[in-house]
Amino acid sequence: ASESETGCSEFPEPAVRAAVKEAVGDGDGSDRCEDAVALGWRWLCEGKASEAAGCFGEAIELDQLSAAAHNGRGIANEILGKSGEAEADYAQADKLTEEHSEVRERLKLARQWRPIDFEAHQARGKPEGKQVASEADFLISFVTPSGPTNSLILHQLGQGVHFKKEFRSSVAVNYPLYLLQALQSGVSFCHDRSLGMEECMVTGLCQGRWDAAFCGAPAQSPGEFPSQAWVLRYKEAATQTRHGILLLQLTSDYFLSKACGWAFAFLRKPELVHVFLFGLEGPQILRWQELVESPNLCRRAFGHAPDPELARLREVTAEARRSKSAAEPAEAEYQARCELPSREVGYALTRNQQNTAVGILAVGELMETCMRAGQAQRASELGIRLLDVLEGSCDPDNPRISLALSDLSVAIDELGDQRWRKELLERSVEIAVRDYGPKHPEVAMVLRNLLNHRTPAHFVKQMELLLKSLEVVAQRFPGYGRPENAARSNLNFILASLRERRKQT
Repeated sequence: ASESETGCSEFPEPAVRAAVKEAVGDGDGSDRCEDAVALGWRWLCEGKASEAAGCFGEAIELDQLSAAAHNGRGIANEILGKSGEAEADYAQADKLTEEHSEVRERLKLARQWRPIDFEAHQARGKPEGKQVASEADFLISFVTPSGPTNSLILHQLGQGVHFKKEFRSSVAVNYPLYLLQALQSGVSFCHDRSLGMEECMVTGLCQGRWDAAFCGAPAQSPGEFPSQAWVLRYKEAATQTRHGILLLQLTSDYFLSKACGWAFAFLRKPELVHVFLFGLEGPQILRWQELVESPNLCRRAFGHAPDPELARLREVTAEARRSKSAAEPAEAEYQARCELPSREVGYALTRNQQNTAVGILAVGELMETCMRAGQAQRASELGIRLLDVLEGSCDPDNPRISLALSDLSVAIDELGDQRWRKELLERSVEIAVRDYGPKHPEVAMVLRNLLNHRTPAHFVKQMELLLKSLEVVAQRFPGYGRPENAARSNLNFILASLRERRKQT
């Protein structure tokens, strides 16, 4: 078949190179190769076989030992009718995986994938979901149900996708017997509309899934979408499906949506959450925990230039917290759980940069969000891991170690280990004094953190620390009210407690 017969448009080689260069960014050869392979699969799924072949070729130039790149180019060439070139690519992929039989079999299964016929796709319209949750593999979670990209992905679920080390496809082709035995049927799904949940929606507001201020808590008033009945049915449907929830597009808009709140904050079962992305072997579904453990997978799912999007998320979530500073504890915890997925992705994307300012910021944000979400144990584990990294890569007096000690002490305090907390803060003070000098506000902050209101016998010692902290702040910021007022507030608390103790004695 010619390129025109396959529905593929012209895409000059320089344009392919430019697109791949923009997509893969910096990094070592293998990482960039993997990103190029993922981009090739994205183009294959969009019906751009010619561009995909060029993209896989760029991936091979980055890493000639990539079996996935050779396999992908073979699939693209086969779709383009270049059977001889396809066979050569397949042979090279098989040769590179001679000692890895499981990988080879997965690549062979991927060769059965076929692109969606775009004209037929448009004629079919929106893919239909199951009407009973228990008959579906997943409940779909998305911001814009009618979006064309979401519709394309939903069609792709039946066309062919890797899930749990299996290739799931409903496409009828002539498989060899050994492949037919390994194939499973395509991935099925349901969503709120297919389940007939419109009756729980408020007329005119059923598209109100995006909320920059994180007003996505389960609605209590009849004027909001969704109704309480809708949320309860959503929870029931998510637990009745075979595998849970599937996110189609992991974007900053999704993280800021009510849909994210329902999936992560309302259900509180991240083990039920899965994500669709383009991987090395084609369209792929991963568990949320698998995704956030891999910087490369997060980059492919969230995008290749995530820094601006993460900055936007920080700005919006900070504004949301300021606007809800007086929120009830339950609402504050719900908001924290809404923020948690984006913090996890931000942390995953900087896993290889933990001894840098960017990496420390990401860990600190995740720890702080875990604390607000009631996950002190997880916050402490993150803090211990960060401290190990810093102590193994930085000088003993590095201020980043002081900050890590102070952050870890907050989680340890919540877990109730006051002795360890005190040791961490005393180490933090020592480093801060050596690095900044005794009169620096960083020292004052750690001194204030040494307060231990849970131990009344230490009130006198606490007052001494507060007075010292207040002295430092007053000298450093003679006209700056907020830090001084914070210290004075703590001091007034201690003085009131001392007066109460005197009454009792």
